[in-house]
Amino acid sequence: MGAKQRDISEYILAHPCDRDKAEQIHRIVTSYRDELMTNHLLQDVLLNDGYELPDDERPKSFLDLGGAVFNRSMVILHLTYLETMIDHATRPKNAYVSMPVIDTSGETGIVFPGGIDALPIEITTAEGHDLELIEMIQRGWFENTDVAEVVRKYHSVLNESFDEFNMQYVLLRVHHAPRHIMPDEETEQLAKEMKSIMDNDAFTALDSAYYNLAMSFMREAGGLWEKLNDSEYGRFFRLTQEEVHEGMSQRRHY
Repeated sequence: MGAKQRDISEYILAHPCDRDKAEQIHRIVTSYRDELMTNHLLQDVLLNDGYELPDDERPKSFLDLGGAVFNRSMVILHLTYLETMIDHATRPKNAYVSMPVIDTSGETGIVFPGGIDALPIEITTAEGHDLELIEMIQRGWFENTDVAEVVRKYHSVLNESFDEFNMQYVLLRVHHAPRHIMPDEETEQLAKEMKSIMDNDAFTALDSAYYNLAMSFMREAGGLWEKLNDSEYGRFFRLTQEEVHEGMSQRRHY
């Protein structure tokens, strides 16, 4: 499902600006956000100063794009974990049996289960996760439908917050469109278009509006986090404060 396209009327523009200009920029930012993952020219200008990005560096989603906004990085952390856990809870997993290979009498062989010298057999998913734990999480999804509903709502609200942080991210990139000479005519033209539509007052108004709406969704997600934290099963789908702190510390090193 794609990001929601909001009308300018859904935002509070607290900073004085030309509303028509703000609406024009908002429409362009929305369009750029929706096209960024598939438009290589747009990626080159917004993400790499107009120079061609190597294929292995092109983002596949906004989750691949870092940034200086702390709360956006925090939402990425929560979303990445949550989507992994929803996948574990709702998608069938293939089982892989890992049988220990040992050395007997100078030859490599397998001790069969139940034998006198048997070693434990590991049954995991393709990703290496404990299959018994994954199956327990999957059973819980159907046994705790009220919690599953909160998980879905939590996921939806986090995505709403992330969408607005991404609007702010794209707006900032457009505002700082490259001002040097582009390597070719196409990138030069796109950079000129970006510079021609930007207005400092409208930028400030939209920057605050996107951030404030993102934070309102983030606060709503915080209430849903509390509900998950109050449930034994729900705790599978939320990061603890300690885990968030550790995750954010690791992100700062990249």
